[in-house]
Amino acid sequence: MANWTKEIAVPWTYYGSLYFSPIIVSAGVYTVYVIDRGTTFYSYNLTTRAWSAALASPTYVTATGSSSLGLIDRNLYPSPDGTKIACVSDATNNHRGGKRIEIYNVSGNTWSASSQIQNMDDQTATSKAQCIAGLAWADEDTIWCWASEATTGVKDYIRCVKYTITTPADTFAPGSIQNGTLTFGSPTNAAINAAGTIVYGSVIGATAGEWYKYTIGGDSYASGGTLTAGRAFAYACDNDKLWYYNTTTMRQGYIATADDSENDNIYIENVLRTANYGRYFGVSDDQKRIMALSMSSTPWVMSAWKPGVLLQGNLAIVQTRLHYVDADGDERWMEGTEV
Repeated sequence: MANWTKEIAVPWTYYGSLYFSPIIVSAGVYTVYVIDRGTTFYSYNLTTRAWSAALASPTYVTATGSSSLGLIDRNLYPSPDGTKIACVSDATNNHRGGKRIEIYNVSGNTWSASSQIQNMDDQTATSKAQCIAGLAWADEDTIWCWASEATTGVKDYIRCVKYTITTPADTFAPGSIQNGTLTFGSPTNAAINAAGTIVYGSVIGATAGEWYKYTIGGDSYASGGTLTAGRAFAYACDNDKLWYYNTTTMRQGYIATADDSENDNIYIENVLRTANYGRYFGVSDDQKRIMALSMSSTPWVMSAWKPGVLLQGNLAIVQTRLHYVDADGDERWMEGTEV
């Protein structure tokens, strides 16, 4: 069985876990940003297989006292034009959400933080502290996110909240509230449809496999469905997909916001992974590449090409040979005619 490739070892002792941006493709170069639950932040060039120098650090962490507490969404969500990257920040242990959004300016290598999300009424009209998880960019100035009570207990309500970066800078404008039947309100990722009218959030509902949709124009909620048995939502972001994984093989799939369909087994099984590793990852928008936290020891991260992908261009003739990835994920070379 073909498999994944071990990448260059993570150059720091990471805190808690590793979270990824989508893999960004520019002029044939594949780059992914990586952060932990503290404030350490790097990028990795998959093409040259090299880590950057340490990038500027965000101000706030997503765990205190123990890196194993408070499993939350710390994914790195790029803006539509790629000039900014947002993440949930300032988290309290086991609340499964953060109090702020922090935004990274790519060209300036600087971070800025929102104010803490304000208290909001719960389903009994009682003011409660809130936390947020699951972000989706509507445009360069608008991020939709999911908010719920900052509690270690049952998340029995959730709402979709709009964060406008510049006008005004520090206001989270809440929509109506969805309540009454929820047990989970702790998204590991979020997305928005192509029309910009419906926001998606994972791990919302009666079970951890349920996902919800918020219709912006109608200010209304509906369950989108529940994942097929043997699947669980991943810590991976994509502005138009909710990524999940197979709990046996750890193979990755996604809910498509275009038609709400499940799409299984996008990448080959990583048989070299540490058991139960593979739920934290980043993928390219064209789905050709993936990088994941795959091992419990160095080098920690591994990557793979999607089976069937032609390497080095749409039709790569390298020294008169075709270089591609076969259906099993193996790199192959086919003799060709010199062009």
